[in-house]
Amino acid sequence: IIDNLTQWTIEAWVKTTSSGTVISRRNGTDDTVDDFNFLLGITPEGTLIGRFALLFFETFALAPPVPRLDFVLNDVVGGITVADGQWHHVAYMRDSQNGGLYVDGQLDVTQGNLLTPFDVSFINPGVHIQEGPVDIGSGLDGNIDEVRIWDRALTTAELQVNSSQNLTGREPGLVSYISFDFQ
Repeated sequence: IIDNLTQWTIEAWVKTTSSGTVISRRNGTDDTVDDFNFLLGITPEGTLIGRFALLFFETFALAPPVPRLDFVLNDVVGGITVADGQWHHVAYMRDSQNGGLYVDGQLDVTQGNLLTPFDVSFINPGVHIQEGPVDIGSGLDGNIDEVRIWDRALTTAELQVNSSQNLTGREPGLVSYISFDFQ
C-alpha cells in the first residue's frame, strides 16, 4: 500500500534546529535529492517543505506521448519556523485536488491543483510512483516521534486530534505508524 500513494497525509513530532528530511518515500532505490513519491522536510530557513515528483506525458504533433518528470514544480513551502529547538507536530496533506502543510494542528500554507509545465503540451499529469524506501530523519539533527503515514488526506480537525494523542495503529487509512514508545 505504501508504494502506491497518490494522496496522503504524513505527520510526525519533530524537535530540531536544523534542516533535513522528516519523512520521505523515494522513487527507486537510489539516494536522491528530488525524486520522491512524497517528502516532508525542513528547509535551511527552518520552515516546512512538501514535495512530490510529477509525472506527465508531453505530446507532439505526429509522435506518441513522451513521459516526463518534474521534481520541484509542485513544492510547497511553509512560513512558520519549526527549526527552533521546540517540539512541533508537523504534517503534509495531499489529496487529488489540494495540499497543505500544518504546524501544531494549524494550517501553515495550502497548495491548489497539480501544477504542470506551461511551456509544453501534455496529458495525464499525476504523482510519480515507483517502489522505494521510506526515510525518516535523513540529514536532520534532532528528534522525531510519532511518525504516521496515511493513504488519505486527513482533515484539519483530524490532524488537531492526532497531534495530541497516541494512536492505536488500527485507524482507517493508517498504513505506517512508528510511535518510538519502546518499553
